[in-house]
Amino acid sequence: MTRESRVKHFMNLMSQECSDRPSNTSLSNRQLAIKLIFEELQELSEALDVKQTFTELCNDVFCKSEYNILTGGTKEVDGNEVNEVEVLDAFADIEYTCLWGINTTGLDKKYDEAFEEVCRSNDSKACSSLEEAEEGVAIYAEKGELVEIVPNLGKYVLKNKQTGKIRKSPNYSPAKLDKYVPTK
Repeated sequence: MTRESRVKHFMNLMSQECSDRPSNTSLSNRQLAIKLIFEELQELSEALDVKQTFTELCNDVFCKSEYNILTGGTKEVDGNEVNEVEVLDAFADIEYTCLWGINTTGLDKKYDEAFEEVCRSNDSKACSSLEEAEEGVAIYAEKGELVEIVPNLGKYVLKNKQTGKIRKSPNYSPAKLDKYVPTK
């Protein structure tokens, strides 16, 4: 399976939107894409020990006059004027830049295997049986979180009733990536 089809499989398993084109993608999913990329970029800055650079970049972008409402800039409003060519260009550039980073840090030799391990881990968020899902609901209930069971594609997905956020199954298995990092 290609990387794209592995991710699409996960999205289908979790009942997440897979649109046929950018302009047909819901505003909430377009916003989620930016939030997820930003979150991963923040994690990368911490892992590479360049948090100061990340913070400076965030401050530079936020403090530009067109974004900074405190200094009289305009407040940007999310909308539906999607430029599909620019969306494709941005995603291609992001992937290209990620691949550049993988190569420049020496992680290219085992990256495909590491990506498969991340996919395996993500897939383990779904419950294999109704009993496992019910156990998950009970675990989250003990923590004061209301979770519902959503059957899909022969699996059971746990979702927070208020936020819709996917919750991990009791048998979730984190990615084990140590073996893919080059040894000294």
